[in-house]
Amino acid sequence: MNIDLIFQVLQTIFAFSSVVFILLQPPTEEASGISNWFSPQVTRRGWDKIMFVITFIAIIGFTLSSFTRLALN
Repeated sequence: MNIDLIFQVLQTIFAFSSVVFILLQPPTEEASGISNWFSPQVTRRGWDKIMFVITFIAIIGFTLSSFTRLALN
């Protein structure tokens, strides 16, 4: 199997899972505004925290596979 094809499949999986995990995260109770940007009052517990961490893992996996593919080519 070609190494380029492996990285292409990995990037597709990481990109799709990142989008899905971002869309599955629940919205915050307060309306978004400039005050929330500088002082967020969000406490993540349970499933919400797990989804948040998995989202970042998927994004980091996509970034690392992209840089690795770029370095190998």
